[in-house]
Parts: sequence; C-alpha cells; structure tokens
Amino acid sequence: MNMKDTTEQPINFSKVGNPDNLLINEPTLELYPTLAVAIGINEAIVLAKLDRLLQTSAISMEGHNWCKQSYQHWHAHFPFWSTKTIERTIKKLEKNGYIISRTKFNNTLNDKIKWYRIDYGKTEQLI
Repeated sequence: MNMKDTTEQPINFSKVGNPDNLLINEPTLELYPTLAVAIGINEAIVLAKLDRLLQTSAISMEGHNWCKQSYQHWHAHFPFWSTKTIERTIKKLEKNGYIISRTKFNNTLNDKIKWYRIDYGKTEQLI
C-alpha cells in the first residue's frame, strides 16, 4: 500500500498581505510560564502587560514608574475577558502584593481610576 504524504506546507503569509509573517497581524500578549505556574495564567498575563506598560508609557512618581488604567482601559488590552474577570484578576494581584495601586495621584477626588506599579521585589521571590 502506497501512503500519500498528507503533511500540509506552512502558509507563507508574506504572500497574503502579512509582511511580518505573523499568524495574525495584531499585537501579541506575553506569558511567562514561571509566573503562570506560580500565580495563575490570567495574573501572569496581566502582570506581563503591566510590566510592558511601565516600560513604555509610565510616569515616574515617588521613585517608581506608574501607569494609570481604568478597568475599561484594561479591557481594551484583553477583549477576550469580561471586565469582571479583569477586575478579579487585578484585585487578586493587589491582595497578594504583586501590584500596588493608588488613586492619590489623581487631580480630583472624584477621579477613582487607579495608578499601578509592580512590586518587583515580590515578583523576584517567585523565581
């Protein structure tokens, strides 16, 4: 019996309008397996995204980089999760001390949007 090779050839996306040869031409998420095992997948994804935001668009206050994000802003980064899932995930990270949040940097008392930073000392204990 002669077996036919059914292995498909990989698609060359550069020929179908994707010059970067990505699966889908959109920003990717980072996931650190060590963090995912230690604190959970959702928490590791949020922590990695916050780390990226702190590196690229943070404001330095009190000797740390901070990033201001509402739960709706977080949802724009993670459209595959509900706002409630994002809120639960962030609150868990806050409760366990991996991220620190404040509202005291806001200009008005009515502004309840939080500023976030990572406690890198706490995350280093996981490694």
